[in-house]
Amino acid sequence: MINADAVSLEAIGVNPLDPGARAPAARAARDQGCRLAAELDIFWD
Repeated sequence: MINADAVSLEAIGVNPLDPGARAPAARAARDQGCRLAAELDIFWD
């Protein structure tokens, strides 16, 4: 399981249902996924 990192949690803010947080949270999550992709690549080889 992958949990949101500190940057993603900050982007989400205190209210995860706030529509204003949607785009920043999505960008932060995508960035986190890109950083973790190399580590997780071993599971798809």
